[in-house]
Amino acid sequence: MTASRAETTPWAKLAIADLFPARTSPPPGAGAQHAQDWIDQYRLCDQDPAARARLLGSRMGQCVARVYPQAGPEIRELATDLFLWLIAYDDIHVEAPDATPSTLLPQIATFLAVLETGERTAGTTGTASTTGTGFTPALADLAHRTRTVLPPGPAARLTAALHASFLSMLWDTTRRKTPVSLAEYLTMRPHSVLGRVSVTLVEPAAGLDLAATVHDHPDIRRLARALANLTAWTNDLYSFTYEHQHEVTTPLTLPALLAAHHHCSLPDALDLAARMCNDEAGLARHLVGRLTAAERPLRLYATAFEQALAGISGCYGTPRYRT
Repeated sequence: MTASRAETTPWAKLAIADLFPARTSPPPGAGAQHAQDWIDQYRLCDQDPAARARLLGSRMGQCVARVYPQAGPEIRELATDLFLWLIAYDDIHVEAPDATPSTLLPQIATFLAVLETGERTAGTTGTASTTGTGFTPALADLAHRTRTVLPPGPAARLTAALHASFLSMLWDTTRRKTPVSLAEYLTMRPHSVLGRVSVTLVEPAAGLDLAATVHDHPDIRRLARALANLTAWTNDLYSFTYEHQHEVTTPLTLPALLAAHHHCSLPDALDLAARMCNDEAGLARHLVGRLTAAERPLRLYATAFEQALAGISGCYGTPRYRT
């Protein structure tokens, strides 16, 4: 009997759902109205209805509820809005056909000023405001809520992760039409696709405020890297068809880089990407198991990572990833 296409696609071969079975199943409409209201409040996609449809198709509120099941409503809504902001800016500006560092730099400089001062634009006075529309006022709202909702340590780590995300956006536009090594891509990709930002929210979403020694523990650092990698790599697998159809040049994505690096066919590269995901998920499973015998702060943090990893699989069966 010939296997069906659904049984042979690379994402059908991912083992993360088996290694980290989901413990929660949020309602289909979880956070949907809030997400739509927030996007429309700042009119982030007014000029691109197709981007708005894809953004809402991510069902980000439900995804956040899966990845951070212990989070209270304020942190869930902050995470939802932050991820929507990053995806919308990437879709509309970073992935625009004519995007270059020169077009992005003025905007990103303004974003950095917002993160530093809490104001909507450099040189203004007063505190962050929710008035006005566009990406800058929306980011000011997010920056204000970050400082209000999160403890100082997690807030600082989230802000640092956003700085790295902005750097990765510039990197993306510089490397789109030039050769990129697999090693360079594996370093940068988790910063450009929510991976590292997602990691910073694991701690506060679980109600934790941990010492630096916990974050510096080798197993925790590697577990955080696994979550960031899996967020990036699974996204590359699920979105590959869409990107391959819509990109003018070869998409800057894991399967394409693996095909170039190993001089293999695209189907073989897709299988390689799936195996990379499975190896990373297996390592994460091992680390979580080892940390269950560690002292309480490490054990609690590992459990929070376990829940986040279990939520990943449920984030890619949404309309955004259907082609």
